[in-house]
Amino acid sequence: MIGENDMGKMSLDEDVSKKVQKEIKDTSNVCILIDYDNLFYTMKRYAIDVTDDEYNICEYFNNLYGKDKIRSFRAYADFEQVKVSLRKLQEQRVQIRNVYGNNKDDKYRKNASDIELSIDAIESTYKDPNIDTYAIVTSDSDMIPIMSRLKYKGKQVHLYFTSQNASQTTHFESYCDSSCDLLKLFKVDTEKGKPEYWFECVKDIIVKWYGDPKNKTKTLGFGWAKTEVANICNISDMYALEIINIMLEKKILIRKLEEGKSTYISLP
Repeated sequence: MIGENDMGKMSLDEDVSKKVQKEIKDTSNVCILIDYDNLFYTMKRYAIDVTDDEYNICEYFNNLYGKDKIRSFRAYADFEQVKVSLRKLQEQRVQIRNVYGNNKDDKYRKNASDIELSIDAIESTYKDPNIDTYAIVTSDSDMIPIMSRLKYKGKQVHLYFTSQNASQTTHFESYCDSSCDLLKLFKVDTEKGKPEYWFECVKDIIVKWYGDPKNKTKTLGFGWAKTEVANICNISDMYALEIINIMLEKKILIRKLEEGKSTYISLP
């Protein structure tokens, strides 16, 4: 069983943690595959950096399954876009699988993380048939076929996902032997995943920006406003954009056109 000291600074839901430990106790050879792109951007919606000690899923797995049972531990992402410490991941024995993302603006971000993960999972069933358990971290319904295929091959599948972002119509849990909602495990404040949670914070950011003497002759452009909100709130650019657009629709913010220049954001 995992002790409190094993988890360092993590604050886990006791009931969820005990349930997971009970469900995985019979595993002996484990392959852990993390769709890190999916995990990173999903948790960013709740202002969480997944490499922070409090939410470090890799540290959690090393203690949960035991390093002596983990045969492969891989994270898939376009790490040019996903800004995390690769050294920190490698110190936790995670193999980095860098995949190509077709655009640096995460509004259009699409890469091959799920494809690479699926190929490696099937390939490992032939290269290392002794692996009896696959722990997969994703909220992407595209992963359902690979989980189903692993089950057909007689493997145990442990799914770790975030319920707020997983498709509500695909019934993830029916394709695995055990499942764990990471939002519940790490006691995440899901209110932060609702745009209205951030409205007052965004208004405060804009007021402070215009109140800064160095910005006296400047206007806050749309792109810069998005970046300011993302950086200060510790959320993704895409989520910041979503929040600003909703505030514009609700007339909480307004967009103005500076004469002879581009549009900018301000309060009414």
